[in-house]
Amino acid sequence: MTLRPFRLASALALLIAITVHAEDEITAEDLILRMIDQSRGLSSYSEMSMTINRPQWQRTSAFAVWTRGREDALIRFTAPAKDAGNATLKVGSNMWTYSPKIRRAIRLPKSMMSQEWAGSDFSYNDLARSDKLFVHYEHEIVDSFEEDGITTYTIESRPKESAPVVWGMEKLVFRSDNVVLEQTYYDQELQPVKSMRAFEIQELGGRMLAKRMRMFNVDEPDTWTEVSYEHVAFDIDIDDRQFTQFALRGE
Repeated sequence: MTLRPFRLASALALLIAITVHAEDEITAEDLILRMIDQSRGLSSYSEMSMTINRPQWQRTSAFAVWTRGREDALIRFTAPAKDAGNATLKVGSNMWTYSPKIRRAIRLPKSMMSQEWAGSDFSYNDLARSDKLFVHYEHEIVDSFEEDGITTYTIESRPKESAPVVWGMEKLVFRSDNVVLEQTYYDQELQPVKSMRAFEIQELGGRMLAKRMRMFNVDEPDTWTEVSYEHVAFDIDIDDRQFTQFALRGE
């Protein structure tokens, strides 16, 4: 697939969206949208590695991710050979998975978007950096502090009534430059279940991101999954065909 530079006008749209409230009082909703747009842009392509660690074993794989807007994404495994071609596609609120072994695309229920993905501790929503957090939750800034000119916010996000989510609350810690430092997931009793930590914050694809993100089980710290950016590009021209079942099947 050829990746072509995005039109300047489109690239500027994201900058305008991010800075539109710069002179107004910041809200939790503003911060959540900025965080989502920081990791997705208007579109993006990334190559990532993933290591799943368990007390008795560890395995590593690689996959590619294409995103469009705040909702659409395609994730395809590229290694190891036994997993290559396995893919997951989300378009709007619909999601499908594909396995070359059975040569079928299977539509998945919405609830699966929040479940563990490909045997890892990340969900599909986590890896696709979807907008479900903004759409299905209500947000409140519960803490903030400034250091070296950067403000760090803590936001508690609680699901709206009848929201199709599994968590009773998500708590996020991230900086005013939209870099996520930590995200903790709580059950319906508001007990922490798993937490994501960010490492190696640096410029990637022209914006600040964490190169490595580790999701671990709160009660079992040796149970974790780490994903790492190997390459990323934002605000690129991706053919609409990339978000179809033809592309899901690798055709």
